[in-house]
Amino acid sequence: MPTILQRIADGDESAIRDCLTEYGDLVWRLAMRYLRVPADAEDATQEVFVSLWLTARRFDPAKGSEPAWVATIAHRRLTDYTRSPAARRSVSTEQVVSASGGGELAPNSWTGQDDAIVRAFRELTGEEREALWLSIVAGMSHTQIGAVLDVPVGTVKTRLRRGIRRLREHVLGPVGVGGKGGVL
Repeated sequence: MPTILQRIADGDESAIRDCLTEYGDLVWRLAMRYLRVPADAEDATQEVFVSLWLTARRFDPAKGSEPAWVATIAHRRLTDYTRSPAARRSVSTEQVVSASGGGELAPNSWTGQDDAIVRAFRELTGEEREALWLSIVAGMSHTQIGAVLDVPVGTVKTRLRRGIRRLREHVLGPVGVGGKGGVL
């Protein structure tokens, strides 16, 4: 009996649905492990499946199992995806700047101390706001933020540390001697 990929290579359209059913979870889990941002993982998962379908004829069951081949193709495509400028710039700097200074940060339901946080956030430098927005809202890692902003990871960490410290000082007052407390 032919494998799913062999059926795809032979033009069996139902095999595409079978491929998604059989390997969708595997590819999704790998994409989330590599990218950690659901929107990026969705895009990358689609790219992996397109690549699988286009290269299905190269799969040889005599050389290895179909799940291993799928995982290998997924690994290669996800590695390529993480290195591509499109993946690194899934959230543009312009979107970050406009969102971080706009109403999205301050829903009408926020009151009291939340208002103080929003005001304090708006008083940060643009660089601190960008870094914090990408970290907190977009859920990006230091490395991903560095790629989006085109700055070294150390600079990202400094901006985050300074931004958090300034937020704390605005909301809670100075921390420790000279504004330098223990833990951020």
